[in-house]
Amino acid sequence: MKDALYFASGTNSPAYIQAFAEIGHPVGVTVPDLSPRAVDTLGGLAGLDVPVFVDSGAFSEVAFNPYRVVKPISHKQWLARLGVYERLAGALGDKLWVVAPDLVGDQQKTLERMRKYAPQIKRIRNLGANVIFPLQLGELTPAQMYRKVRRIYGEPLVAGIPMKKGATPEQDLFDFIAEIKPSAVHLLGMGDKNRRAPFVVETIAELSPKTFVSLDSCLICRSVGKGAGKPRPLTAAQQHAEEELLQYAYSQMPEDTLGEAYDYIDAIMHPPDWMNDAQLRGFGKKARLGKTDNQKWLKDPEAFLEHAMRAGGKKWSRLKKKLDDEWMVYFRKAIVPEKLRRAVRRTFAKPNLALRIYNGLPTPDQIKDALWDLGMGPKTRLVPLVRQRVNELTGIPYGIMMLGLESPVGGFKTVLSRDEQGSVVEWPFDPLAVRPATRREIEEMTGA
Repeated sequence: MKDALYFASGTNSPAYIQAFAEIGHPVGVTVPDLSPRAVDTLGGLAGLDVPVFVDSGAFSEVAFNPYRVVKPISHKQWLARLGVYERLAGALGDKLWVVAPDLVGDQQKTLERMRKYAPQIKRIRNLGANVIFPLQLGELTPAQMYRKVRRIYGEPLVAGIPMKKGATPEQDLFDFIAEIKPSAVHLLGMGDKNRRAPFVVETIAELSPKTFVSLDSCLICRSVGKGAGKPRPLTAAQQHAEEELLQYAYSQMPEDTLGEAYDYIDAIMHPPDWMNDAQLRGFGKKARLGKTDNQKWLKDPEAFLEHAMRAGGKKWSRLKKKLDDEWMVYFRKAIVPEKLRRAVRRTFAKPNLALRIYNGLPTPDQIKDALWDLGMGPKTRLVPLVRQRVNELTGIPYGIMMLGLESPVGGFKTVLSRDEQGSVVEWPFDPLAVRPATRREIEEMTGA
């Protein structure tokens, strides 16, 4: 779907927001599902050129078959949601897309809400945000409703076309595009993997070449859990990332970790830094501390542990084991942000790196292993590269074969190699020293 902007909805946690932003993927969230920290994380994307889509959550207000309102949104709730819009608009400007107040499946109520909250929406638009106005189905055609919205807000408008709940028939959408030729249209709830999406986007382009198209769906939802008896891509990547991170449980996390760089040696003897009051109180029972020892533990955990460690013996061994068990529970929760970050990168990122393996082209298994080493997913186009001259930093000469992992924007930042012992090493990439290999060079160097 060339030139369509696709938002990955469902990225509501700070970790997911940051992970998708790091790989340059447009972010999609829902206001009611955002924590204060998540809102701060979104605001922190200012200047990063990452588009952000924020939905009001109105789709959860209704149910279908039969149609009914099940979770009405109050005036106070609308003002709070619009307040989040305005705050983010102040930070993100034209990189922000927000959905105007509506009632899914009810055209007249939607128009009423658009009129009622016009002052707030106009302020948000004045900050540069792109406001999506859902054209719900009803007595009016989408074109007629669009004109009513235009009388309230003027141009330009982003026409929101419901494609999931209260979905607009495709022919109605195409008739609207042909008649109005809007400057922008957003297909609400239609993802890039929807089998009809390419046809719909291409038809819009044919009917109105200047119309900018955006769309959203929950990318995370379709990538987690199990399918056909095996973990879906994001779930599998999370499992792999957790296995990687657990190796740091009793040492120190890398400095570039998302969140704190946990150090077991420093932390284990200072439980108040990572246990809350309830956990501190419950630890005495788990460790089978006597009344006197439990009082000492609660009064000063650090002094109690120091004394127990010096005394040694079976008591300390038992206490240390229980302490390590509690630490592992904490550690598994603490690494979640970094786990999600690595999983998103592996599943959805197109890497900006190159790979070299000694002794010719790598086997499929070597490629798979190397992609995991890089923290990248398997959906990558491999481009044969050849070194043109000696790199001063590495001393690697002309003619060494590499496989380039193609970047969506072109070029490579670093090169991953395996040394003679098979260890993974990374070194600065010299763009002038490498070019795509010709078919003849590939044959010569690999003996093909």
